Amino acid sequence: MKTRFFLPLAALLALCLASCDRNAVRVVSFSPTGEIPEQTTFEVAFSKDLAPDSILGKWTREPYLQFEPAIEGAFRWRNPSTLVFSPEGPLPGGQEFTATPTGKVLFATGLNPRFESFRFHTPMFRLASAEFFWAGIPHSQWKVNAKANLHFNYDVD
Repeated sequence: MKTRFFLPLAALLALCLASCDRNAVRVVSFSPTGEIPEQTTFEVAFSKDLAPDSILGKWTREPYLQFEPAIEGAFRWRNPSTLVFSPEGPLPGGQEFTATPTGKVLFATGLNPRFESFRFHTPMFRLASAEFFWAGIPHSQWKVNAKANLHFNYDVD
């Protein structure tokens, strides 16, 4: 008896979940991810057309993505479902970032956001190469010291 009642209820619940999912908006692709260059442009593709034709191709400072830590820059909709973000300058080195689309990308469409966060980082500080050599000590016979030229992937003060 309980099975007869439970089976239609489960089918109704599955039908409701399936119909709710039709209005869901997801990020289809976010690039780049992982280790990124200091100067890069981000592109986000959504599963549905979101942007109205009136703003396509126009640069704006509207915060469509939230970055942690914050990154200053401008946004442009390439097409109704693809958003481009261009940072104002190079990103700081050795930094990890998180980007999450905000509700502003929905433009009051009534769609349900199903957004996840995306992680990326600039190259970590590391030794690129090293040159070791011997050098004599002035005014001292038979004594030498070891010296090295160290090259890092970022400028060192």
